[in-house]
Amino acid sequence: ALPIWVGRALKNGMERKVRPRIITEFEPGKYFAHGSLEEAVVYTEGILCCLPAVLRSIAAGADGMDYSPPHLADLARGEPGAIRNFRGYWRDFREAVAQRQMPGGINVHADVRRCCFNLNTDALLCRLQEQGADPQALGQLGELFRFWSACGCQGLPLGHPSRILLKFFLHPVDRELAAAGVPSLRMVDDFRLLCRTTGEGREALAVLQEKLGGVGLQLSTAKTVFQRVGSRSDGLRQLSQAWK
Repeated sequence: ALPIWVGRALKNGMERKVRPRIITEFEPGKYFAHGSLEEAVVYTEGILCCLPAVLRSIAAGADGMDYSPPHLADLARGEPGAIRNFRGYWRDFREAVAQRQMPGGINVHADVRRCCFNLNTDALLCRLQEQGADPQALGQLGELFRFWSACGCQGLPLGHPSRILLKFFLHPVDRELAAAGVPSLRMVDDFRLLCRTTGEGREALAVLQEKLGGVGLQLSTAKTVFQRVGSRSDGLRQLSQAWK
């Protein structure tokens, strides 16, 4: 049964859908937002109904690898995290990187290429179903994904609710990196691989590429940067080609 706080929009479906709004500030034609408030409500409520399934899928200790909201404590309360305090999550992420990085080592900044755009929504829904997510919520999310796709908008819309789905979808990659012995931290789709040498960084990137490929995603080569611990931020790109 759906939680009692779910509104009528999710229970009754949408009377009409509005063509999604294309976002051109980043990369034309690759990102979009909901076309109407009603769609935003259905999308957000559908994701909130899936929070128990997301919690079941994420192992204890995941917060030590993934600093994007919601944290496990938020999920356990059925909450999406502090939406308005996203800077705080980034601060915690940067502090964790600073504490765990290796003196004189290499931090590899790796970003997933067009993560929201390239995420396979059918695979996402199947995995949520395997975790026992609410069937009615999955049906509404599937209806939205199909409508957006028919409008030429692929993947997930930008916004905080989508970050919850990204957290769920990328968690297996975190686990596989840990199993392969790659020290890593993640904020949404931004990875930090904490290595001792450039050669170790190349090897860690190869592992990350393999694991992302397993879920249908790729690294963004343009955003992959090797940073020597202790170097100034304006020198980040000096080693950006080292892994190619």
